[in-house]
Amino acid sequence: MATELHPARWWHPAERDKLRCTLCPRYCLIGEGQAGFCYIRQNHGGKLWSTGYGQSTGFAADPIEKKPLNHFLPGERVLSFGTAGCNLGCKFCQNWDISKAKLDEHASEAATPEQIVALALRTGCAGIAYTYNDPVIWAEFVIDIARAAHAAGLANILVTAGYVTPEARAELFEHIDATNVDLKGFTEEFYHRITLSHLEPVLDTLVWLKRETQVWTEVTTLLIPGLNDSDDEIARECDWFLEHLGPDVPLHFTAFHPDFKMMDRPRTPAATLSRARTIARARGLRFCYVGNVHDAEGQTTFCPGCGTAVIERGTRAVRCRSCRPRRGPGKGHPVKGTCAFLVVAALVLGGRSHARALVLGGGSPETDCYAVFDGVELDSSSRKVICTDGDARCDRDGIPDGVCRLDIRICAHVPGIPGCRPRRIGDITVGGFSRGGGPFTIPVPVTPISRERCGDFGRVSVPLRRTGSGVKVDKARIKLVAVSRVLHPKKDKDKLDIRCVPNPSPCIDVNCPGELDLTVASTGSDLDTGATGAGHNFSWPDGWKLWLALSGCNAIAYPLCTVTGPRGSTFGPPLPLLSAGVPACVVDGFADPGIGGTANVLTGAIHATVNVSANVHLTSVVQICPRCTGAAVGDAGTCDSGPNKGAP
Repeated sequence: MATELHPARWWHPAERDKLRCTLCPRYCLIGEGQAGFCYIRQNHGGKLWSTGYGQSTGFAADPIEKKPLNHFLPGERVLSFGTAGCNLGCKFCQNWDISKAKLDEHASEAATPEQIVALALRTGCAGIAYTYNDPVIWAEFVIDIARAAHAAGLANILVTAGYVTPEARAELFEHIDATNVDLKGFTEEFYHRITLSHLEPVLDTLVWLKRETQVWTEVTTLLIPGLNDSDDEIARECDWFLEHLGPDVPLHFTAFHPDFKMMDRPRTPAATLSRARTIARARGLRFCYVGNVHDAEGQTTFCPGCGTAVIERGTRAVRCRSCRPRRGPGKGHPVKGTCAFLVVAALVLGGRSHARALVLGGGSPETDCYAVFDGVELDSSSRKVICTDGDARCDRDGIPDGVCRLDIRICAHVPGIPGCRPRRIGDITVGGFSRGGGPFTIPVPVTPISRERCGDFGRVSVPLRRTGSGVKVDKARIKLVAVSRVLHPKKDKDKLDIRCVPNPSPCIDVNCPGELDLTVASTGSDLDTGATGAGHNFSWPDGWKLWLALSGCNAIAYPLCTVTGPRGSTFGPPLPLLSAGVPACVVDGFADPGIGGTANVLTGAIHATVNVSANVHLTSVVQICPRCTGAAVGDAGTCDSGPNKGAP
């Protein structure tokens, strides 16, 4: 019998010596010696305690597809376990013998986080699934196990109804790699009457998982005849799903069987599940499945681009096939031909926290787990690492200085990669070369290796190429070879391509110039180019300036600035002309689009165009362009030839 208490989190004192639990949206008010709705969280001595910590109602090594998860570690087994109690009151609960029991009323087994992790490793599981009763109510236990699991290279899977508060969910999901959320229906009336809870907090959790985390998420709806299986409700659920979660989050429709307080309901017909799947696909969802019935097509993963059956799931095996997208609209989709590349580039492989990204390197699927690259992420379309100079997410100094500096390490004997069995690794070699920076090396983990081990991070520098017109993309390639000590398969050969891309907005602090002032000397200047007659060799006023605005450059690695300038103001002094005996004074002004071009702040080279508009004034031959003070050339002002009589 389980009677030990563990300090609970997410609560605060309330009125009349009661405690307010803030773990789930029930916000139970718990008096001394009492328990919350879940039975697990109890008030003793003015503090909240959990009775579920360190206790399990049973363990099982299950196929991950039973969770159900179809796009995360396909074909792998996970160690599944739960405790007792639940924060929902589902009348159809299929695990009611533990979810509606108190731990001291149910046979339980004591187990520490370290013991559970050891059991998962001993049974050859790729991860641990927190399931059977909702793990939200034993969140403290989940968090401690999940940390230990990640340290051992195991994945963490949370099977939940998603009924958790914003105050608690960030910590609960911090070390979770994948989750299946039960969306039990799509009306508040169903949730209130059948589950004794509310719909909105569940939808809020789903949106948060999708938008704020990198937890791989799949959703399950149990269809109950006459309660939540109408075409209209299914269609509305799918429309909401598409709008808020997108087309690629898998949705499972599963069959109900009579249980607990709903023994009077019939089983869900297979035709109902098939109809729901058809509706979901018609509304734009790409990955729709059925469960709890035998339906080969409804359990198969199809490429939404070319229609290839990528993964076929049978009663005993998961078979992966190749998918070769063809070119052309609608004929290709990024669904790769092995289980390891099934879903999207953002798929978190087993045992990784969402902050860690592994790159397999494109070798044989059978040897993908021998050695991998860690610390970088692939661009989903090009299958390369694309880093923008100065982007701190990949360029570790965060400065647009013409060099992308990436930190990469090598991990070997990595568990949880589908289609690959980790082997004892005897030797690892790695080398790299960038066109602009030359060769480089990355530290490798010490061999031999019989369990997951990572080397130290190594700095890979990829400088941009400098040309006369600025900086251009440059690239690097890393080659990795891991040799197994077993006979077959012997080697894993991988490569990683890196692209360093110029920063389109490289201005940083004081290194970003904003203005260029050009001062013109009178000596050697002549505004009268091409004119004949009086007014030849009219020079610029000494010290006349032209102000140019600069943007999109810095004084470190991006010297080529975009040049813009004023519009509408006077450009230079008046220009006297005498053509065919007719004296004229030309006053130039800036015209749209003003000044445009480039200026190199390191070399001083300027390539710019100045668009001007000429205002022509007819004057006397004595003084073609009056030199005036007190006002610009026009109808007023004091000039050395008397009042300005010029007419435009």
